[in-house]
Amino acid sequence: MLKKLTQNSQITTPFYFYDQKIIERQIRLLNKNKPQNLEIFYAMKANSSLKFIQFFRENNFGIEIASSGELFLAQQAGVKSDQIIYTGPVKTDEELTMSVQTGIHTIHVESLNEAIRLNNICQKLGKKQRILVRVNSNLAVKVKVQLSGKPSPFGISQEDLDEILPKILVLNNLEFQGIHVFNASGNLDWQLLAENVENVFALVLQLEEKFAINCPIIDFGGGLGIDYSGASKHIDIQKFYQKMSDLITEYKFTDRKLIMEIGRYLTAECGTYVTKIWDKKVSRGKTFLLTDGGIHQHMRSYMFEQHPVSIIKNNENLEPNKNYRDTDLLRPDNQKTEAVNITGCLCTAIDILAKDVQVRKVEINDFVAIELTGAYSLSASINSFLSHEMPMEIWGTDEHNFEIIRKRGQLEDLLLNQK
Repeated sequence: MLKKLTQNSQITTPFYFYDQKIIERQIRLLNKNKPQNLEIFYAMKANSSLKFIQFFRENNFGIEIASSGELFLAQQAGVKSDQIIYTGPVKTDEELTMSVQTGIHTIHVESLNEAIRLNNICQKLGKKQRILVRVNSNLAVKVKVQLSGKPSPFGISQEDLDEILPKILVLNNLEFQGIHVFNASGNLDWQLLAENVENVFALVLQLEEKFAINCPIIDFGGGLGIDYSGASKHIDIQKFYQKMSDLITEYKFTDRKLIMEIGRYLTAECGTYVTKIWDKKVSRGKTFLLTDGGIHQHMRSYMFEQHPVSIIKNNENLEPNKNYRDTDLLRPDNQKTEAVNITGCLCTAIDILAKDVQVRKVEINDFVAIELTGAYSLSASINSFLSHEMPMEIWGTDEHNFEIIRKRGQLEDLLLNQK
């Protein structure tokens, strides 16, 4: 399919392709045997393209936002206000005002100062706002991206709750609904996730007893990872759900609303970033493929880890009636490979999309396909660096059923809001 897209006259590189079938598969996995009182909110920071938000809204997901821009996009996608939750370490008065006026489900406060500012805004507007309090718990989950159990800008440290939580609870315009504990991200071990659930449940009971409060809502954050190595290791969601259900029964929490914010797990595997090779050179024994893409559109390769990479040949003819699988065209032929470094079009030494990878024999005008790029790829990149146009985004199920959900940017876009 990607081969045919590169030959389509409507499409120019670089572009992102998102496979709807893979997203639907992830939705099925998340919905199968899900505990009845667990609600999934799509963490739109993973991919904030309007089509994604609309698709998850249509599939009965709430939306988790972290800025007024994301709130605006959620509204444009038709998401109902009571299906939106707002997290994030810094929320300006303008953003809080917009959220309160919109009537979103909950705002998750991360400090006493933020709670006081929100209370004052609610008082001026004559409104009350439901809140969760984010707690930086003392428990550390041993994964690559650890968000708790250490000094952090996120949430209120657990040891400070004795002093801070009572001051939040007496703010008259805020309705305390529970706690938000986001301990780790990118987890592939269901047992660690289950241990986290049990630890949070125990913390809830401890806080309810100590402060004479009730927590009808408990937000575990996210944490479900995907395997970027290409080894196709997957977290066992069903075992996690079974253990969660057992814990819900054990702690008698069937009447609580449980929330998980999921972005990467839903979208990462659906995406492929395709960029064209414009030059090939050997420098001091190393082969470089120079593409029209770069880290300005796919920053993850530089910030975090290298993604699986493959080559789409430009000079191979396709049989017109054959239904090609991507693997027929993308995966290396072990008899004809070479080690290459793949770099982008930016004037910086950090513009590396892949380093020392084995790929099929490559020529100028072939294409590079960087896989697993549906989450935190375009949305987490430095798009304005060197003033390149935004890439196309394409959504589809096969070569005959696709739509361009973001047109390629225009040079005139660069002048927006400039004097």
